[in-house]
Amino acid sequence: MLALEAAIEHLGLDAHLLDLLKLRVSQINGCAWCAGQYGDRPLGQRAGDARADALAGWRQSVLFDERERAVLAWTDTLALGGAEFVDADHERLSRHFDEHQCLVLTTAIVAINEWSRLAARLQPEPLF
Repeated sequence: MLALEAAIEHLGLDAHLLDLLKLRVSQINGCAWCAGQYGDRPLGQRAGDARADALAGWRQSVLFDERERAVLAWTDTLALGGAEFVDADHERLSRHFDEHQCLVLTTAIVAINEWSRLAARLQPEPLF
């Protein structure tokens, strides 16, 4: 898992998108430790902390652009196991990212999903 995480960090994924999906998966899995770790990082210059606060309701928020919405939809699908949305959400993702980038995003989501599920079960002391 550590080697996978290290590899993801060096595959050229936009750090902003990586933090966005990590925080979203942490929210989905109820991992306070992970959310504390990723929630302290800025999610962009446009709206500051409001973006982190709005992430749980990203579908209704105006703070996320179409590229971010594609990543968040794919993140929700993979983290929640929504098989009925896989094709539509992957197609949406593919409008903004090439095949390699889609693979990196998918790998990053799967990795943080496993990390946050593990941490949620181990219940380490939250960072905040």
